[in-house]
Amino acid sequence: MLNLLKYTGGDSAQHDAYVAAGGQSFLGRQFGLRVAYSARATFPTLIGDIDWDSVAMVAYPSVHHFLTMGAHPDYIRIHRGRIEGLERTSIVAMQPRVVKL
Repeated sequence: MLNLLKYTGGDSAQHDAYVAAGGQSFLGRQFGLRVAYSARATFPTLIGDIDWDSVAMVAYPSVHHFLTMGAHPDYIRIHRGRIEGLERTSIVAMQPRVVKL
């Protein structure tokens, strides 16, 4: 999953608390969540008029793991922090593929 994130007021504190509670906790590990890459955006979007504060690539063993985690009561509880801490977000589901150069 590719996560594009724009924080409310440019402040990532609330979203950081969500990440600490979910992604790095037993709950995230229980569903096989692995943060493959995370970074702050260093300048506005080069093409297009939507800017983001950070991006993250998160891997799950399967779509089933992702959907099951999203329906878990503990995830629903901590997800409020994500909602409150984000002005907007886009999540893009991806399927890895090998590209031969």
